[in-house]
Amino acid sequence: MENEPANTNALSLQWAFGFSRHAGVHNLCDENRSALFYASAHTGVIYDLASKQQLLLQGHCNAISATAASENRRLVASADAGIDSMLVLWDSYRAQPVKSISSPHPHGVAALDMTPDARYIATLSAGPGPQMLSVWDMEAEGESAVFSAEVGTEQQPTEPQLFVRFRPDDPTELVTNGTSLVIFWSCAEGELTHYVPAPPAAALKQHVGALGATVFLPGGSRAVSTTADGDAVVWACAVAPELPEVRHI
Repeated sequence: MENEPANTNALSLQWAFGFSRHAGVHNLCDENRSALFYASAHTGVIYDLASKQQLLLQGHCNAISATAASENRRLVASADAGIDSMLVLWDSYRAQPVKSISSPHPHGVAALDMTPDARYIATLSAGPGPQMLSVWDMEAEGESAVFSAEVGTEQQPTEPQLFVRFRPDDPTELVTNGTSLVIFWSCAEGELTHYVPAPPAAALKQHVGALGATVFLPGGSRAVSTTADGDAVVWACAVAPELPEVRHI
């Protein structure tokens, strides 16, 4: 009808059911609220456990593939994998974006992590071609990564990395892992350098299940990887370049 107001949205999302188990679930409980943050397809969800209400973080064109939360639980990050992907830092109380980066990688993000203060976010690229590890300064102007490096090269490919974590007390150090290979990274000297220890099966001379996640232990001199068999592999964090060279961008 001519006098009826225009309806610009065919649908308005009111509630999201289920969650994406590969994207992670984060505890946002503090003195002011009891809440969880997780992804449900294209939408980030902040679920208040007391009021049973959801804050919906919308804007991704593809299903969210990775999430993270700051130490004070005020800021959360989400990224998706696919064409026209986005990396978004959100205010978890206002459900509003603080900063967004368009197309952080050509085929989106496979995994991410943020420093405890949410200043830096590290992303691993998804999709075909040599994989990239990038570090982003979320307080800087523009949408360029401060550090980027290929995980292997077209001439010397290596196992795709599926998980990334910062060292909590030193944002210049990171660790990534695939199903059998762990890589330690450092940007302390102004570029991303790396060290690749021998795969745990070779180093331990026994079967080791597929690696799930790797994190630094308190103090930073050691890291631990969990495995699909329920074991844990402890690493001494050495710094000595070894194995395939990383081409710096």
